[in-house]
Amino acid sequence: MESLFALVGFLFVSAITPGPNNVIVLTEARQGGFIGALPAILGVILGSLVLLALIWSGTAIALNDVPSLAPIFTIVGACYVGGLGLIVLRQASRQDGSDNSEQADGLPRTIVGLAIFQLLNPKAWGLVATATAAASHASLGFLVLAALIILICTACLLLWAWCGSVIARLLEDRPAHRWLNRLLGLMLLASAALMLLGA
Repeated sequence: MESLFALVGFLFVSAITPGPNNVIVLTEARQGGFIGALPAILGVILGSLVLLALIWSGTAIALNDVPSLAPIFTIVGACYVGGLGLIVLRQASRQDGSDNSEQADGLPRTIVGLAIFQLLNPKAWGLVATATAAASHASLGFLVLAALIILICTACLLLWAWCGSVIARLLEDRPAHRWLNRLLGLMLLASAALMLLGA
């Protein structure tokens, strides 16, 4: 039971803290409302379940057998996330205030795009791999872990989506939207920097 509580706590902390998925969901909610963020949330959850299936089936063994692959994977993922941050910052700097609904090009937005993005997201890999190890220690099966990931990650992402929809209502002036975009871009860059520090 203690192992189960520890796993739930780990999943919650990992899913609620700022990261690429949360930033994208918040951005989608700010631009399309709470309902508009639901496809992004679904994509993140589906991608996480694919990761879980890969790791559970033993795909992660390759990373253990060839340790040099892990830093390379992390660096590639961090570069991609950092690139997304630069795209958001550039988009914010180009906005002239005439349209605050303009979306940042390059961000994964579709269900399939967000699902595939999880394969490049080192934070998602770390979350799922650590949760898999903890679940094995607690003698939990695949379906139980999948259910925990679905419930906890969905709840956390829904909270970020709600925050995004609230922000959209509070920050109606266009300069505020541009500053928010800059903040989101910096958050993505910070996520990428943290990934590189852990590589």
